[in-house]
Formats: sequence, structure tokens, C-alpha cells
Amino acid sequence: MFRSFPALRQALSRMEQIEPVESAAAAFEGADLVPAYAVPGDGCVEEEAKALAAAVAILAERTVRLEMVYEQWQPFEPGPYFDLCPSHVALICDLEERGSLVHVRLYADLLSPSFRAAERFCVEQFLPIVRASQADVPLRRATWAHELHERAWPILQERLIRAEQVIDQAVDSLTQAGHVSFMVAWGAAEERRRTSPRGRAPTLTLDFTFPLPLSRRHHRREVLRRRLQLRRAAGRPLLRRSGPERPRRTDSGE
Repeated sequence: MFRSFPALRQALSRMEQIEPVESAAAAFEGADLVPAYAVPGDGCVEEEAKALAAAVAILAERTVRLEMVYEQWQPFEPGPYFDLCPSHVALICDLEERGSLVHVRLYADLLSPSFRAAERFCVEQFLPIVRASQADVPLRRATWAHELHERAWPILQERLIRAEQVIDQAVDSLTQAGHVSFMVAWGAAEERRRTSPRGRAPTLTLDFTFPLPLSRRHHRREVLRRRLQLRRAAGRPLLRRSGPERPRRTDSGE
């Protein structure tokens, strides 16, 4: 699946090697988004970019706020927290606890109808034609090549250009407005390094890492458990009194 614009661009740079994949956009559009994330795709580039920036701003605020509330979820459920249905969570959200850190990545490009249109056309129509033009019998290769260059590629190119314009303008809108949560969580550099190290494709992907709460760290719980066992074995109180300790009485009563 290609869940970000840089990933889609990178796939097209090696399209002859791409194995058949499922369309992330097709799966994403199988369920409705809540109004906060629903971006109309039937308007001009500027209108879509404005609505997309507003939706990503909400997602970014919840992403950054996650550090403060993560400990309260036992276990953490990204669906209810981000207000996403299970199918959307599986596509847009990757969350992992790594040692003492929590890493969350949100593929916010999927909120753009223009990006989804480009990704879906690429996966469902363009790439199958590329494979057919390579694998079909010699007499039909010319037909597939004509279909590829005269119809499929111009359509895909048009959709890619619009998707790039929409995402680029949404990024500009958020950065020029100084949206703090977006700037903190914006993971464009990381996403480009991960998918296309030499590429410059714009993306709204969010990438945020924060410390795992102490109460959720398995090794810390084990340390605390051992300390309690040692205190119990030594006959010492399990809880210490707060404030200065009172001097102990001696046998002489002093």
C-alpha cells in the first residue's frame, strides 16, 4: 500500500518492479469519516487544501496531546482517541511502544481526496497496464504500450499534479499560520527518508515520539516489585512516611 505521497512517487520511480498491491485509498473509502476529517474533493485546489489543512490541524493537536493522556488508557485505543473507525485506524495510524518510548505515525495524506484519487488510479489501473505491457504476448504489447502512454499516464499525471498542489498548499497554510502542534508533529523529513531519500515530494504525514509513562514500563514495574519484596522480607514498612522521620526510641527511653 502507498499511504503517503512520497511513497506513491517512489513507487512510480520503480513501477516495473512493483508487485500487485491493494489500494490504500479504496480500503480507506470503504467507511465514512467523521465530519472533522471529511474533506470535500469536488472543489478547486485551494478549497480542498484549506479543508485538508483544517482536518490535519485537528489530527496534529490530538497527536501532540497524546503524550499527556497516554497513561490514562489501559490499553491505548487509537480509534476512540483519534475518532476513527477500525478500518481507518489500520490504514492511517501506526503506533508502537519501543522500550521507553512511544512512536506514532499518522498518514494524513490519506485525508486528501485528490491523493486518494491518484493512488487508487495508480494501483487499480495504471500499474496493471504496466505489468500487462511487459508480460503479455508480443503481438499485444504494442496495444498495451499505446494504452499506457496515450491514456493511463496522462490521467495519472494530472491526478498526481493536483494531489501535490493540494498537499503542498495545505502544508503552506499550516506552517505560515504557525500551527504549533503541526510543526511539532510534522514528519515530512522522516517520511521522505523512509520512502524516497532523494525525493522532495510534499506530505502531511505526522511522526511523533514521546516517553512511555513510567507506569507502563515493564522493566520499571519489575524493579518496583522486587523492591517491595525486599522491604517485606526485611520487615520494613511498604510505604514510607512523608516528611522528616521521627527519631527512634532506645531501650533507655532516650
